[in-house]
Amino acid sequence: MIDICLIGRRYEDTIVHIDELNLGETNECVKVETRKGGMYNIQSANLDGLTITCFPVGSKKALILGEQSGSRRTSIVKNADPHLDTLNGIVPTVFDWIHVAYLDDLKDDHGLSLKSAKSPLSVDFCTTSDREQYREIIDKCELVFDSRERKRLYSKIITPTPIVLHDEGGCECIQMGKVVSNSTIKPVSGLNVNGAGDIFAAIFIREFMSSGLDYAVETTSHLVTNMLKSRS
Repeated sequence: MIDICLIGRRYEDTIVHIDELNLGETNECVKVETRKGGMYNIQSANLDGLTITCFPVGSKKALILGEQSGSRRTSIVKNADPHLDTLNGIVPTVFDWIHVAYLDDLKDDHGLSLKSAKSPLSVDFCTTSDREQYREIIDKCELVFDSRERKRLYSKIITPTPIVLHDEGGCECIQMGKVVSNSTIKPVSGLNVNGAGDIFAAIFIREFMSSGLDYAVETTSHLVTNMLKSRS
C-alpha cells in the first residue's frame, strides 16, 4: 500500500447535473447532489493500493454544473472560511507521498512551507494563474498535474520535473519544454467527470511509483475512463 497525504481546501460541492448547458436559456436539471470535493474526490474513490489521509487547510464552497452529453464540468467557487491554518512547521513527514490539490488554491505561506517537505511531492492546479510564480515548488516536485487546455501556461517553464497534462483524449508529459511521452484515448460522451482530474492524479502517482513514468502515461487515462464508465 502507498500512503498518500492530500493537502488542500475542504470543498463543499453542490453538483447540478444537466444534459447540456445553454447559456442564457432555461436548462432542465437532471439531479442535484451535495458532497465533499477537491482532494476528497480521491478519498471517496477508494482506489486500490492507496491509503489516503486528507489534510484540510480551510474550506471552499463550489457550485458545479455537470454536462452529461459533453462530459464537461464548470465550477463556480467561493471561499467559505477566509482564515486558513498555516502549514508552517506541520508539513507531514511520515507519508510515502504528498499531493497538493490545488497549489494555486493555497496561500503564499503554504507554498513556502511545502518547499521544506521531505516526502516526494506533487501538485495540481485549478485556475489559469501565472505558473511562473510557482516555479520554485514546481522544480522541487516529482510530478506536476494540470488540464491540457492550460498547456499554454507552461510555455516558459523549462524544468526537469515531469509536467503531466491530461484531458478526455489522453495525456502528455513535458520535461525541459518538450513532450517526452504521450498516450491517446477515444473520448467517451455521457460520463460523469466530476472529480476526474483528482482521480487521474492519484492513479498516475500509483502507477508512477510502481512502474515508472512511461507506464503511468500509457495507462492512467484508460484506467480513469474505465472507472468513470463504471460509475456512470
